[in-house]
Amino acid sequence: MIAAKLIMLRNSISFPLILILISLFLLYSSNIKATDVGGVIDSNVVWNATENPYNGDVQVGVDGSLTIESGVNFNGTIVVAGELKALGTDIDPITINGNISFTKTSVFASVEGKNYVSGSIIKNCIFKGSGLALDLNYASPYIVNNVFQNRTGGKGINGWTISGVYVYQSSPIIINNEFKNNYTVPLGMYKASPQILNNIFDGNNSYATYINNNYGGQAYINQNTFSNNSDGIYISGAFYGVPATITNNNLVNSGTEIYNSSNNGFNINATNNYWGTTDLNEIEDRIFHYFDDVSNGEIIFEPLSSSLIDISQTTINAPPIANAGMDQAIFNSITLDASQSFDQDGGSLLYSWELIHRTDSSNNFSTAGETPTIANLAAGFYDVTLTVEDENNAIDTDTMVFSATGTTHYSQEQLDQAIVDTIQLCKNDPASCEIIIPKIVYDSTITEQSDKSILTEGEVVIESGADVTFQACSIKLSSGFVVKPDGIFKAITQTCQ
Repeated sequence: MIAAKLIMLRNSISFPLILILISLFLLYSSNIKATDVGGVIDSNVVWNATENPYNGDVQVGVDGSLTIESGVNFNGTIVVAGELKALGTDIDPITINGNISFTKTSVFASVEGKNYVSGSIIKNCIFKGSGLALDLNYASPYIVNNVFQNRTGGKGINGWTISGVYVYQSSPIIINNEFKNNYTVPLGMYKASPQILNNIFDGNNSYATYINNNYGGQAYINQNTFSNNSDGIYISGAFYGVPATITNNNLVNSGTEIYNSSNNGFNINATNNYWGTTDLNEIEDRIFHYFDDVSNGEIIFEPLSSSLIDISQTTINAPPIANAGMDQAIFNSITLDASQSFDQDGGSLLYSWELIHRTDSSNNFSTAGETPTIANLAAGFYDVTLTVEDENNAIDTDTMVFSATGTTHYSQEQLDQAIVDTIQLCKNDPASCEIIIPKIVYDSTITEQSDKSILTEGEVVIESGADVTFQACSIKLSSGFVVKPDGIFKAITQTCQ
């Protein structure tokens, strides 16, 4: 069954409308850009933001090294047996929609004191999606300045579900990260001795940290803020030593701040923490230990009268997310739309726009605001960059493209018809397009017909008096397509089955 649609374009309106057709194809092409990745990386490989987004499942081999630069968006999984360096920045973080797993052979981080020197590192990444974000199996990368937020699901460990970072028999440094508003436990460990330093655990709908060091390992938890969580730190049984040391932290506004279930009587050093109070009875009500169940060890605490950490300054600022809207084909006026941009911390944003004309810089334009309208635009393509800035001066950018026909005007019906008939443009398999028309001049009546698609390349001219019809499932016209005065061009698109 063939359902046909017909547009007849005479010279008085044909070129600008053809510009719209070409524009829509180019805009569509820009939207489907992506880099598919997969397989095993056995050499030095770098991903950068110019090839965004990266989609797929990747393994970094024992001899491989993957560097992910700032601004990269990745969707998939990475299993690391070699070296991984994810190097986002404060203003241009890496976005991970998936998970990363380190194995026993992965390259550990080399540190001096608490400072990173070399090796595997996860820095300034925003982890989105569900399931466990970072799985550290006998592996110790350096984990710094990342955001684990609004995560659901995760890895099941002894009846607990871990959604952020899980540490198994290793000793990584986990420093300056934010674990916020997660629905399952954001940090868990087993037989591990991580250093957990200067992190924020806020608003989690579960215990913020789960420690199971039954068979060895000791977690060092220092200068973190645990606030507004369903509960704070849960310590499971311990057979071979003290499972955790918890000092110099803020422990406020959670249910049970520390639950010590180390049933071999190991005491927990929880001195020099700020509990929001110095009332010993109130603190006793917010912990669980020997005096609640004599089979457990004590929690030894000496409360501070004031916080060692400025709670108002502890939240790691998550950068805003910019959204410049869809690419467009317009006449000579456009309303830009940044309304889908947002601040991950719920604050207000500032919006600025840069419009760059591809062929004439005198038509470049700058403006501000969430939805500014710009009129009297010259004909041609404009590359648009939206920059949004949050209250802490963190920024994000997004781009879009639009083409303008300039001051030539058409009815909305004409524009709608042109858009409707601009079809799919060989999006599924360009190689299957049956007719490719090279540089040619038409000077008579002719019909080019295909049950697939028609594309033109280079300069294609329809002379005065010529009557040319293209009929196909989809039609792509090159920028050199010209209809001279009194020439007629008809584009008939059809649904092929």
